[in-house]
Amino acid sequence: MAARDLRNFPHADWLSDRHAVATVAAPVQRRATAWHNATRDTAMELNRFDQLVQSLATSGSRRGLVGLLTAVPILGGFAALLGDEAPAKGRQTRRQRAGHERDLTAERRKKKKKKKCKPQSLATTCAGKCEAVTNNCQQTVNCGLCPVCHRCNSATRVCQPDPGQQGDACGGAGQICLADGSCACDAGSCGLGTVCLEGTCEDCGFIGGPCCSNNNCQPPTGAVCIDDTCEACGRDGEQCCANDTCDVGRVCLSGTCEDCGVVGQPCCAGDACLLGATCDQGTCVA
Repeated sequence: MAARDLRNFPHADWLSDRHAVATVAAPVQRRATAWHNATRDTAMELNRFDQLVQSLATSGSRRGLVGLLTAVPILGGFAALLGDEAPAKGRQTRRQRAGHERDLTAERRKKKKKKKCKPQSLATTCAGKCEAVTNNCQQTVNCGLCPVCHRCNSATRVCQPDPGQQGDACGGAGQICLADGSCACDAGSCGLGTVCLEGTCEDCGFIGGPCCSNNNCQPPTGAVCIDDTCEACGRDGEQCCANDTCDVGRVCLSGTCEDCGVVGQPCCAGDACLLGATCDQGTCVA
């Protein structure tokens, strides 16, 4: 007998009205067609298959279909084929679930793997800071103590002048802690023969050197302070020394020492002249 499609079975239209049966009948139809084309068996076998479909329509159960297929020896292969459908779907679902779990695991690992913080250099973190300081990675680093004449503010971790050290010796000769936190000399901290210049005590009073305090030079009879520098004085053409004095034989005229006492020269101090000359209106005459 020629092969027939399930669409020609007596109850095919009725089966399409039942959602559950239609779900089961679809794979059965495909497998039946393949089986029939391969075996081209007798009309009896097809009639028995029609009976099977009728029974399936009556029960409306997938389990009943599997049982009936198993009961018919000729169609036993359909039971095995039909039974493989559910596990195949199950395996696919498990594979999908396993892939989903892998995606979740990878996502969790990515979240846990945070970017490692790179701390700033110690010089950057401790710029203007002192003692224990927290860096950009929330790590505590030691920035060290404050310089001399300063103390560390416990709240801001910033060094500031320490009033308690003001006046204390801190560096070289004559250097002390000042109010602004610097370590330097002041006008009264340098010793004899020295003067405070730019925070350091320097020798003073010698010709060509800086003047000492109160514009003094050493010795006072041989040098004079002019524009903060000790210059030679007292000799002819030189600056007058302190108190407008000059070397012996010279007189201070308009801030300059000039020779005196000889006829034609200015009178020396006290209107004195030399070699028998006399002082007439500030000039020695014969």
